Amino acid sequence: MRPLLAACLDPKADAAAGIWAKALESIDPEKARNPLDAAKRKSARKRFFKRVREADPSWINDALPEIHADRPKGRLALLVPAADIHRFIEKLVRGTVYLTERRYIEQDQEVTVSVLRPEDGEPILSLLEQFGELYERGPGIRIRKAVAHDARTNALFVFDVWDQFRFHGAVMDRE
Repeated sequence: MRPLLAACLDPKADAAAGIWAKALESIDPEKARNPLDAAKRKSARKRFFKRVREADPSWINDALPEIHADRPKGRLALLVPAADIHRFIEKLVRGTVYLTERRYIEQDQEVTVSVLRPEDGEPILSLLEQFGELYERGPGIRIRKAVAHDARTNALFVFDVWDQFRFHGAVMDRE
């Protein structure tokens, strides 16, 4: 996931400093520690380049929403599977719950994830800014989390990744 998202970053942004170089290195067989690592990097590089396409203006509604949507765009697009994005956001939700509450999400709870356009996510962000807590994990990840007062294991999340992408998540009782 890192090379896919890193390739979409503004390399001049402070929050993204060095991310693209690290991601590029992770798919460079020349940087491998051993033959098995080289084979894995070569395979990852091949999968990466299979996802590069010439950008089609009709894809704009399917693009990952950005925090700063006004930044310049290139002529290439990178296909990022929705299932991979959802797994990544779920991992962020589960990790945040563990790090902030020292507990695992139980089987009677459900993790939901959303990739919303900025205007659609604004009400959630507003609630989290008013009632939630802010956690900063270095310059790369900013997490906003609010826990329900009447159901302490239910929570809403907003994740800002590299000050470029905003993802939403929630943990709720299945009932």
